[in-house]
Amino acid sequence: MESRITEWLDRIGADREESDIPESSSPIINIKIGDRTITATMEDNAAAQDFLSRLPLEVTLNDYNNTTEKIFYPSPALTTEGVTRGCTPIPGDITIYVPWGNVAIFCKNWSHSNDLIKIGHINGNGIEALSIDGDIQVKIEQQ
Repeated sequence: MESRITEWLDRIGADREESDIPESSSPIINIKIGDRTITATMEDNAAAQDFLSRLPLEVTLNDYNNTTEKIFYPSPALTTEGVTRGCTPIPGDITIYVPWGNVAIFCKNWSHSNDLIKIGHINGNGIEALSIDGDIQVKIEQQ
């Protein structure tokens, strides 16, 4: 976000100081897959906060629908009450599928669903580490 603000200020010719650029306050998580660590930025909603409160987690991400998504079932299910539903997932989106209570990390684009709640998004090209056939053991920690 900082680079987009900097680019915009450069385009309009505005003078700026470092303190003029807002810092991102969104929580970041690390997802460790073997010896590789990818990061994700979490949303500002109650479901994401509930997820963050349970970290660190060691889980197996199960391959679902031909690597469309990697899923796991938190126990107990994450809170979804009062959280806005509806998402058209893209690769890297971290969501909750409300009817089943599972967390789904999308590796491919998928159609809009009113049963999905977005709780985060994997940064950069990190989704490539999860876009493989089969189940994957991961450790998830807050940065």
